[in-house]
Amino acid sequence: MTIFISILFIILCIIIYCHEKETSIAFINAVLWTSLSLLILLFQLPARGSAYTFVFICTVMFTVSYILVRGKRNERVLLTEAECEEQIQYNRKKYRIIILIIAALNLVSFIFIAGSLGFKLSTFTDMGRLMARMNAVSSSRYSGDGENLPFVSRIINSIVYASMGFSGYYFVKDKSFLHIINPLIILAETVILNTKATLVFGLAFWIGGFFTGFKKMHKKIKFRYVIIVLSALTVMVLITAGINYLRHIGTRTYFMELQAILYSYFLGPYSAFSLWFPTYDGSMELGANTFSCVFRWLGVRAQEHGQRLDLTATSATNVYTVFKHLLNDYSYVGTVMSTAILGVISGISMRNMGSGKESAVCVSIVINATILVCFFSSMFRYTTNLLACVMILTVPLIKQFSYRGRRLL
Repeated sequence: MTIFISILFIILCIIIYCHEKETSIAFINAVLWTSLSLLILLFQLPARGSAYTFVFICTVMFTVSYILVRGKRNERVLLTEAECEEQIQYNRKKYRIIILIIAALNLVSFIFIAGSLGFKLSTFTDMGRLMARMNAVSSSRYSGDGENLPFVSRIINSIVYASMGFSGYYFVKDKSFLHIINPLIILAETVILNTKATLVFGLAFWIGGFFTGFKKMHKKIKFRYVIIVLSALTVMVLITAGINYLRHIGTRTYFMELQAILYSYFLGPYSAFSLWFPTYDGSMELGANTFSCVFRWLGVRAQEHGQRLDLTATSATNVYTVFKHLLNDYSYVGTVMSTAILGVISGISMRNMGSGKESAVCVSIVINATILVCFFSSMFRYTTNLLACVMILTVPLIKQFSYRGRRLL
């Protein structure tokens, strides 16, 4: 059954690309779930046909609603290449100032977090001290003593994440180091916090912006682009495995850490969801999982980790993926409807972006980022992510304000 559904996923990807002739949100979403489904089978991780079937139905619903709203290709308002070039232009001098200010805030936050966790300059000059400190931080986090970032750091990270969305967007046209300053600082923060989620969510915003710019410029998929994306993903996996190797003080080989990262954080959540799916009890918590941070703010419910399941004799992971959260909140029917609604919003944003509306670019960045992490969790379970999305969506409004006749952005 799982093999049959995986073949259907491949066929769906082909149909979408033949219809769209470009890297649309629907195509990215289908490729993501197709790749995960195939890799889980390749690495022989547990997989249930019922879960594969449900995810496939949701993917089809997203695709159909997207295409219906997006409209036929020959009916779309498409900009010429020159018009695309013009609309993706930006005031580089003003943008440079903003990014450098945000990078400075990001660096201050990094230094503050590092200091509060006991890191010193000498810690980074000795591998033994670095490994010991990372192990101590890891132990503190999982004991519950250091689970939460300071509120100020959360605010700064949300600003950084929002800026990364636009950095990825502008990087499509301007391959400048300016656009990767904050991702590098986020990588450094990931090292000291020992939490892969910081890196995954941060990169999701950057790549979401990149895909939006890629679509905006009507660029076609080329072999070198595929190699670049695959290389970037490989580097991310290798780095996260290296972080785990350091935080465990080398008690396990790097290859063992690499396998654990691959199984537990990238392929594992979908596999664990597959095992959990038949046990779903039909509960409806109306957003308490998908929008966990909002319920936490209101004091309705505390943050909860997903149920932990064994995947192999040596690897285990929590049950996440956006589908697990949606099911717990809205049931089977509600989850399918939610994916269809997201497809409608995606189709509208793509249609409006094609006609030159700037607000559609911001919506596209948020949706792309949300889809890119749906294999891992819901984007809106975390305060930092939700604030970043709000900031991205309000940029067009901020641009309307001026001071002494000069636009703020």
